[in-house]
Amino acid sequence: MKIGVFAGTITGIVGFRLDMMKAFIARGHEVVAVSGFEKPHLRDVLDAGGIRFIGIDIDRKSVNPLKEFSLIRELKSILNAEKFDAVIAFTPKMATYTAIAAKFSGIKKRVAVFTGLGFAFTSEKFFEKLAKLPFRFIYGLGMHCATDVLFQNPDDMHIAESLGMSNAAKDKLMNGSGVNLEKFPYSDAPRGEISFVFVGRLTKHKGVREFIYAVKKIKARHPNVRFVMIGSVDNNPASIGKDEFEKIKSGGEIECTGFVSDVAKYVSQCSVAVLPSYREGCPRSMLEAMSIGRALILADSVGTRVPINLTDEGRRQQSQGEPVMIGENGFLVRPRDGDALAEAMERFIENPELVSAMGKRSREIAEEKFDVDKVNAFLLSIIE
Repeated sequence: MKIGVFAGTITGIVGFRLDMMKAFIARGHEVVAVSGFEKPHLRDVLDAGGIRFIGIDIDRKSVNPLKEFSLIRELKSILNAEKFDAVIAFTPKMATYTAIAAKFSGIKKRVAVFTGLGFAFTSEKFFEKLAKLPFRFIYGLGMHCATDVLFQNPDDMHIAESLGMSNAAKDKLMNGSGVNLEKFPYSDAPRGEISFVFVGRLTKHKGVREFIYAVKKIKARHPNVRFVMIGSVDNNPASIGKDEFEKIKSGGEIECTGFVSDVAKYVSQCSVAVLPSYREGCPRSMLEAMSIGRALILADSVGTRVPINLTDEGRRQQSQGEPVMIGENGFLVRPRDGDALAEAMERFIENPELVSAMGKRSREIAEEKFDVDKVNAFLLSIIE
């Protein structure tokens, strides 16, 4: 079988889909990767794995109808030339456009993986909802053109079905993109003073401001607690600015690493991983932290909450709208609530035995649910 794997960037192809493509090849399938070509040196990684690569001209942030139509035409041209038996595409834009182009190219198996629907589907503000209607239409068209539609959290699947964009007959839930348990081996949390690490882009929607607020609040009571912030400033309007980043970095309360290639090294040096994001598909950075054996603090928001297994008491707290909810492997906190985040941090500080117990449970859940080999086997069962 000849399988086309489509994504927005070669960074995403190599960083998130390489294990999957190797699993396809191990089953005897031919694999061709199609994506943007923003980092040409990564092509060597694909070549070494026996994966042919086709670069495309894609602007991931574009909403220009002419550019978008041109991209669909380019995809259709590739599909007609390659004559794939099956295609699988990741991220909303590529999942949508690939499914549309593949249907008109006569490809029988068309798998669309929506790694997150984004804020277009959650905003309650009238004018924002109105402005996003075209996106809902085009995503819905893509879902209807796909033979299988995969979601990484149940909330996104429910939203798509309730809006009539997709239907239960073709929808399936997957456990994120999975995590390579060998690449991210378990290690005991460091002894001594508890430390917290934030992993994510430094934008408002990742909850970075709530993290900074919570740090200041905790530092006032526990000055020796260590905080690490992994992530870089980008050109996103919601990102903190370079001046603010340098001010935070020089302030000494938070160790700011900027972009790092070996995130696992920094996470393994901390006690608890934190992501108070407003919305995710399924946060891969937190799956990696689980594999390493770290307890978590996550926002109780769409997708972000997925890695936490709530206890019965935690589910009761969630139903009652309490700000902090206890899980088997960490805490969920009310979204956009810096005080709730600080309270969850305080619980680890006051009960340090939770770090080890919840961290070990994180690793168990990663093995049970998020093992990349299990996720890839699931995808193969759909494609084959």
